[in-house]
Amino acid sequence: MKKVLVLEDSRKVGFGGGQKGSLELLEALHEHFELIATDSKVDSIFAARSESILGRPIHRLRSYAISGGDKASFNVGWRESLLFPFFTLWNLASLLLLLRRHRMSSGNAILYAPSKKTLVLAWSLSRITGIPYVYHARSFDDRESRFFTLLVIMLKRARAILCVSRTIAKNLDMPQCELVYNAIPVQDNVSPKSIPSSNSDPVGCEKFVVAAFASLLAWKGLQYLVQAAGLVQQPELVEVRIYGEGPLRDELEKQCPNNCLLMGFAENVNELLGAEVHAVCAPSIAEEAFGRVPMEANSFGIPAIVTNIGAQAEITLDAVTGYHVPIRDARAIADAIDDMLCRPHHYRALCEQALRHSRSFDLRAQRTRLLEIFQSI
Repeated sequence: MKKVLVLEDSRKVGFGGGQKGSLELLEALHEHFELIATDSKVDSIFAARSESILGRPIHRLRSYAISGGDKASFNVGWRESLLFPFFTLWNLASLLLLLRRHRMSSGNAILYAPSKKTLVLAWSLSRITGIPYVYHARSFDDRESRFFTLLVIMLKRARAILCVSRTIAKNLDMPQCELVYNAIPVQDNVSPKSIPSSNSDPVGCEKFVVAAFASLLAWKGLQYLVQAAGLVQQPELVEVRIYGEGPLRDELEKQCPNNCLLMGFAENVNELLGAEVHAVCAPSIAEEAFGRVPMEANSFGIPAIVTNIGAQAEITLDAVTGYHVPIRDARAIADAIDDMLCRPHHYRALCEQALRHSRSFDLRAQRTRLLEIFQSI
């Protein structure tokens, strides 16, 4: 049986869309390959779930958290820059021993890197051992950055580059790119939501809940959603909830009006979407790679408000499954919320169309495609 070494790094965000994607890969491959998982945090959510899937403990990588910033990728603090070479050499030595222990070689193994930090490890290991590697591209990269040249050098040796959207495939523009959309489980027995024409007590709840699920980082643009909460026409009917943790928590808390709440990290996203949320917002000021939360919301018949750039705009259909708004435009976000409240029949149509659209991102199709790619290597 062929083997796959999964090189995950949860140090930056703890648990987010990237870690969900790695877990989906484990679930797609674990019956067909012998899988060995690694992570930089042995107590991470990814570590716990991967151990549950694989029935074995993960191997710990050494890492240092990347500092916050306004860019979606290549965002490295000075301490990270100083410590990264040391940790890379440490991890290479540790991983070479791991490969030997599991008898992994160029003839029976594949390396899987879902982040740039682990891509450095995969590229280095491949140069030493000849083992092929696959990179999962989940971030939009600045082609003018000096780091992009280094990225291209490492990707030239990749056997396949899994791109989570057409936006990412176009951004990288390399022959190994394979379009594999992120996927979502199809929800059963979901009915589109609606707002009574009275605009009161929407969906059996005294508030119309607009939620964001994101790490509290500057490039996520959450400050504009916070501002929008204070700009809606009927603030007494609207409750904005932001689920997540991160370095901007204190700053956002100071800005929150009475109808905006910071809820902390939520692991039960599907439960919240199904029971309490009427719209989601992804106000990122940088290009997203996919837009997992908007699509998960669509699967519950919930429309999304997203910025009009990157794959968040590719995945959300403007005025069909949600709304596109300009970046850094709190007024436009508030107008989108007001439009849903003021036009209940249009909101109902958005919900129905969102639910149908979500069927195009079925989890089973993604697993089949991932398995085909790895079996071909």
